[in-house]
Amino acid sequence: MLALNWVLGIAPVLNPLDWLYADPTLFVIAVFVCLGGGAPWLLQQLLQWGYGLNPLSMEQLTQQHPGVAKLLKRQCWQRNWPWPQLGVLPTLAPLSFTYGWLPRTARIVVSQGLLEQLADEELAAIFAYELGHQIHWNVGVMSLIILVLQIPYTLYWQAARWGDRWQHPFLQGSLGIIAAAAYGVYWLWRWPVLWLSRLRVAYSDRQAIAITGNPNALIRALSQLAIGIATDIQQQQQTSYLLEGFDLLMPLGHRQALTLGSLSTDTPTACFIWDTQNLGRHWLTLNQPHPSLGDRLQRLINYAHQWQICPEFQISTPVSSRGRLPFWNLRHPLWLQGAPYLGLLLGLSLGISLWLVGAISYLTRFGLLDWLYGNQLVIQGCLSIGVSLGILVRMNSFFPDIKPGNLQTEPSLRELLSQPLALPVDSLAVKWQDGVLLGRPGTGNWLNQDLILQTQSGLVKLHWLSSLGVCGNLWLRPQRLGIGQSIQVTGWFRRGATPWVDVASWQRPNQPLERSGHPLWSTLLIAGTALVGIYWIAIA
Repeated sequence: MLALNWVLGIAPVLNPLDWLYADPTLFVIAVFVCLGGGAPWLLQQLLQWGYGLNPLSMEQLTQQHPGVAKLLKRQCWQRNWPWPQLGVLPTLAPLSFTYGWLPRTARIVVSQGLLEQLADEELAAIFAYELGHQIHWNVGVMSLIILVLQIPYTLYWQAARWGDRWQHPFLQGSLGIIAAAAYGVYWLWRWPVLWLSRLRVAYSDRQAIAITGNPNALIRALSQLAIGIATDIQQQQQTSYLLEGFDLLMPLGHRQALTLGSLSTDTPTACFIWDTQNLGRHWLTLNQPHPSLGDRLQRLINYAHQWQICPEFQISTPVSSRGRLPFWNLRHPLWLQGAPYLGLLLGLSLGISLWLVGAISYLTRFGLLDWLYGNQLVIQGCLSIGVSLGILVRMNSFFPDIKPGNLQTEPSLRELLSQPLALPVDSLAVKWQDGVLLGRPGTGNWLNQDLILQTQSGLVKLHWLSSLGVCGNLWLRPQRLGIGQSIQVTGWFRRGATPWVDVASWQRPNQPLERSGHPLWSTLLIAGTALVGIYWIAIA
């Protein structure tokens, strides 16, 4: 509201609006109440208008999958619920989600790909998983959350779609900037609800096997979801807006499924050891809407053992602790991975210490340093300097020099994923010479947020940053990146909750080599945050 009034204030013929300075609390509460009450209807209209949602009757489900229909009828009869409303989306990506307000009136939506690709037992496990959301009463809250998130996300993909239609440079550029800004708002608004999204997944996994009594069916279903999502992205050569926009409601995130699902129809169990054994996995999944897939599978395997059921899937034996540094050892890579956050804490500690020095100076009437006490700029400056030092500490490990001696050419993604102790700070220099660049080709990818490399061994997410920074990303449009073309990529592979490659350079056929700006902008970030901190302390 203040930003809007600032824009109105600098406009030549407009004036700020006094009512925008009022306390917006009641207005925001009223908006959320209205959105919450209308969430089921609004989401249904959005899915019908934007994604082609069609009704799925219980009779159709009974004819195609009688076991699934029987399970739904039995559960509704036991809880005195009416038969659930069902919907089907015309996409081959296997997905499902539930929205509504009350558990007894919630709607379950599945895709045509889910109905075709999963066996009856697996499909029953997914439907039981969706019923788990209703049983645990999180459907209403998540429906409101996803509806609020659809405001910026729908603006993003609609602006992107219109930007691809218009050829006028000014109109296309304006719509591209709107789409990029809306996408940034969407990802910012996701952060407060990621914890809730992960929590509801764990509860619904447990409820699904309580309903079906078959942990193996859910294990197979999750594996098939990963394979199906990765296959759809590979066939479409981009991530669909539906997969990304409703990611928080789905049983499995598309970023989790991207690499693991693309390895093969028989993903090696060694690729899941990281999810179950790595000490930093819980910290690295804080920015994810779903728990790591390996952790979920291991939990289901444990349930099967408790129920004396032989699991059809086994994750390899735990990693030997021989040679592994203990967590409390300061040389442990996890401390280096979290160096910016540790720098933030150290900066806060330094700021509080300076406040104490100022308080002592004030009490002893030593006026030279009493200005430190209660001065907010001192805290801000110390925090900024602490973050700068933390980024500086891990800079060399994050972006080591790429030399022929440490460069892995055409590495197998299976081998890269099978390193159970790896962290993102453990940068591996890699090079693929004959990959294919996938991603959204138009205005919807101006931030380069959907860049994927298709290699001989699978798919992996790419992070590209222009030498001109974000402005360079906006200027270097995806049409110029050569989406769908052969490309040679060199960069740093990182193993986190989802694997990715920070691109150092890439080259298309008959095109000059282009270098990324990751190290440059990290250096500028270090210098900038340090200078800002020094400035704040200087003017305090």
